[in-house]
Amino acid sequence: MGPERDERCDLTELLASQCGCPKHRGGEVIERPETVGQAFEAMYDGFCSACEHRIEVGQMIARLADDPGYVHAGRCPR
Repeated sequence: MGPERDERCDLTELLASQCGCPKHRGGEVIERPETVGQAFEAMYDGFCSACEHRIEVGQMIARLADDPGYVHAGRCPR
């Protein structure tokens, strides 16, 4: 029997065995909630509803569509 076929990652398009995304390296996968409007600079400190890490003044954030909270715009920092 031959080797199993190595699937491609939906996020990076690399082979799963070569991918470094959280799904394939064993880390936490954060689902991105739906946001509305344009991203903007945070005027106050707070917490990201997606990754639960701190939002600092000046970071780019976006308002959640179905929740009164905010998330980091783009990718959450780790």
